Amino acid sequence: MIVNDVLAPTAHPAAPFGGRGASGWGVTQGAEGLLAMTVPQVVTVHKGTFRPHFDEAADPDPAAVAVLRGLMTWTHARGFGAKLRGLWELLKGIRKKK
Repeated sequence: MIVNDVLAPTAHPAAPFGGRGASGWGVTQGAEGLLAMTVPQVVTVHKGTFRPHFDEAADPDPAAVAVLRGLMTWTHARGFGAKLRGLWELLKGIRKKK
């Protein structure tokens, strides 16, 4: 099967097509040629209608936002006072969630 290529250079793997010097593989044959013409992509498939990541982004819960903001501040803030404020915001958000 050939996609986006012509049959002539792929008919025989030793046929020189491009490349440099004594290379019989050229620019479209071999692993390097394949990597040069492809782009890796990630494809995920979600079955069903459960999409918590989408639902939260479309209509965020203020308590969940407070928990996440507090957690990020607590773990990444500089200084003890800022970390303490982040922990306090995290705990307030958890209290709101209940």
